[in-house]
Amino acid sequence: MKKTLLFIVFFAILVRIYFLINYHDLWWDSAVYAGMGKYIFSQGHSGLWEPLRPITLPIILGFFWFLRLDFVLFWKILQLFLSVSTIYLLYLIGIKTFDRRTAILACALMSASFIFVLMSTQLYAEILAVFFLMVSIYYALNHKAALSAIFLSLSILSKFPIIFFFPIFLIFFWEQHKIQSFCKWFLLSCYPS
Repeated sequence: MKKTLLFIVFFAILVRIYFLINYHDLWWDSAVYAGMGKYIFSQGHSGLWEPLRPITLPIILGFFWFLRLDFVLFWKILQLFLSVSTIYLLYLIGIKTFDRRTAILACALMSASFIFVLMSTQLYAEILAVFFLMVSIYYALNHKAALSAIFLSLSILSKFPIIFFFPIFLIFFWEQHKIQSFCKWFLLSCYPS
C-alpha cells in the first residue's frame, strides 16, 4: 500500500511540475491577490485593495514580492508542496477514520481531480484553504482542539466559504467536551486584537 501511495504522490508531483514549467497568463483573481500583497507590503503605495477578499494568500504573495522574489514562481512551488501535503493528509485522515485501501482510493481520486490539479497551478487560495482545513481535521481527529481551531481559522482566512465547516467542528468538539477550548482558540486566531 505504501508503494501505491508513493506512486500517487509521484504522479501528482509530475503533473504539477508539467504545469509549473509550461507558462500561462495569470487569471484575474490571481492578479488581484498579487496586487493586494503589494498593497500590504508597500503600505498602500503600490498594488490595489479589495476588502471582500481573504487576507492569507495576499500576505504570502506580498511577502515574496517584498523579498524581491518571483512571487508567481515561488507561489507555484509552495502550491506544489501544499497540494502533495494535502494528499498525504487525506491519507492520514483516511487511515484514522476508515482503512488503508479507502485512504489510498481517496488519495488517488483527489490527486487526479481536474479541479484540484487546475487550482494547484494558479495563484488561487483554494489549495491553501484545503491544506489548512485538512490539517484542522487531522488535529480534530487527534483531539487537539486548540490546534484544530487555529488551522480552521487560517483556512477560513484563506477562503471565506470554509466557514460552513465550522458547525461540524462545533458538534465534534461538543461531543468531545472540548467546545470551550476550541471556541476560545478559534476566536483568538481569527481576531487577535
